[in-house]
Amino acid sequence: MYYQVNWASITLGISVILLELGFLLAYRTGWNIGTAAIISTIVVTIALVPIGIFLYRESISINNITGITLSLIGIYMISMR
Repeated sequence: MYYQVNWASITLGISVILLELGFLLAYRTGWNIGTAAIISTIVVTIALVPIGIFLYRESISINNITGITLSLIGIYMISMR
């Protein structure tokens, strides 16, 4: 049997595998579980912003810019502890 799979399904599967691999490597090196989860969520969210702008023609509002700025400040503050 031959199944046709959408490219988005394959990309999503690869993304999930890489994210989980990143978590495993972070935990193995001694990162705090809560810190690794927060940082990875922020980084992935900020990485999706250009995709939303260029592929889906979304616009960025002042609320989006404020959220990105606060997220980056949060990462900075976590790294300073």
